[in-house]
Amino acid sequence: MVTVGQAIRRESLPMGDGIERAIARAGELETLVANEVSALERAYTDNELRIRALLQDIAHQRDNLVGQAEQVAQRHLRRADRPAP
Repeated sequence: MVTVGQAIRRESLPMGDGIERAIARAGELETLVANEVSALERAYTDNELRIRALLQDIAHQRDNLVGQAEQVAQRHLRRADRPAP
């Protein structure tokens, strides 16, 4: 006849193994999440640098357009000041 203690041991060993596997898997998942967070942080930093570079380029292009618009306006005024032939 199986004693209560033996039955408890027989049932608790697989539970202990399952708990150990669950803890190991949780550690693996923690590592995966940490790696993904690091990857996201790197991507965020890279994208932030790209956006800053794009904004600087756009500002430079805007300045060029403003300068060209001023030149066109000055030429137009000079032509308007000339007497008609």
